[in-house]
Parts: sequence; structure tokens; C-alpha cells
Amino acid sequence: MTDRSDYNPRSYTQAKDVQKGKSTWKGQDEEIVNVETYALQHYEHLGYKGYHCEGRIVTTLFGLLFWDIIFAPISGAFEDTFYHARECLIETRLDEICEGKARDIIEIVDHNHRERGTWCLGVRWDLFLRDDLLEIAEVCADSERSSRCMTSVQCFAGDALACLCRVLCEDYAQRGSGVPDLFLWNYAEKYCKFVEVKGPGDKLQENQKVRIS
Repeated sequence: MTDRSDYNPRSYTQAKDVQKGKSTWKGQDEEIVNVETYALQHYEHLGYKGYHCEGRIVTTLFGLLFWDIIFAPISGAFEDTFYHARECLIETRLDEICEGKARDIIEIVDHNHRERGTWCLGVRWDLFLRDDLLEIAEVCADSERSSRCMTSVQCFAGDALACLCRVLCEDYAQRGSGVPDLFLWNYAEKYCKFVEVKGPGDKLQENQKVRIS
């Protein structure tokens, strides 16, 4: 689910959810929210759209970009790893993503399968709007701002999105975990980033440390 309201900066109060042991915050319109929603509201005030989705945005983008490869009728597909069984197809697709074709690929798959809700591992039709996915893919493919990118975690160019997809091709089970809480993008600025949010007393898990490093 994604928050879409404008954010009005104000002082916040911190409370404690006794049952769950999590901190709560006074956000927009005095609503009591969790720390991730509070952070989303802050970034929306700065011009970002965002989802609190952890790794689900990554697996959804991956599933849409590699849909035809995942379902390709390959002999011995279950006798080898995903990457090695489909190496030629995967390398071609990674090249296409580097060339900025991610938006077109996602648009075709979304058009063919969203309405029917076709199931694919990792793809969440219920969480991500079509227009948002296309905006994200377009931002990811925009290489004109590459000089502003510090790392692939801060900003996607085509090659960074391809790099992220490559590691999922090679080790989906392990590399799909530890993704930061928020995915944010500013369509006007053609900029996107992951943000990990921690409240008082929270600590990074080991797989989150691997991701951030």
C-alpha cells in the first residue's frame, strides 16, 4: 500500500505500542502512524512518491522484466540453476535493460497479465499500480543523470537495474532479502532510492547490513 497525501511538517510525538513493542509517531493531520509511514510522509513533502514494500518492489520488477524467460519452455529447466538453464536468454535481457528497454518490457507484460491477475513468483499486482511501475521503470532507464548517481542503491540507471536483476538471477532466494523498507522516486527529477528506516532501539539485521554495504 502506498501513501499519497501531501505532508505538512510539524513537531511529532513519540508513543509506544505496548502490544507490539514498536514506536508510533504523530504524522500528518495528527494521525498516529508507524515510523515507516512517518518517513513516507516526510519524503512526500520533498516531492517523492513511495512505497513501504521492502523487497516486494524488487521481486515485482524482476518478475515483470523476466516474465517470458521465467516461463520459457526450456529442456532441463529444473535440473540446473535458474541462471545456468537460461543463460543466453538472461544475458540478452540484461543487455536490453542496460539499453533502457525496461519500461517497454514491463508495459507489455502488465498489459497482458494484470487484469487476469496471472500468478508469478514475487509479482504483486495488488501492491503496485501500473502507472507507478511504468514511472519507476522510466526513471530507472534514464541515464542522463548518471553523473549524479553515487551508487546503484541511491539511483537506478539501466546498468544498475540490470545489476540488481543479475544477482536475483544468480541467487534469488538469498539476494531477495534484506532490501530497505522504503522505495522512493521523484519522477520530475528522474531520481529514485531505497531508504532503510529504524525507530528508537531498532538495529540493522545482518542481511540488511549486506544490502547497505
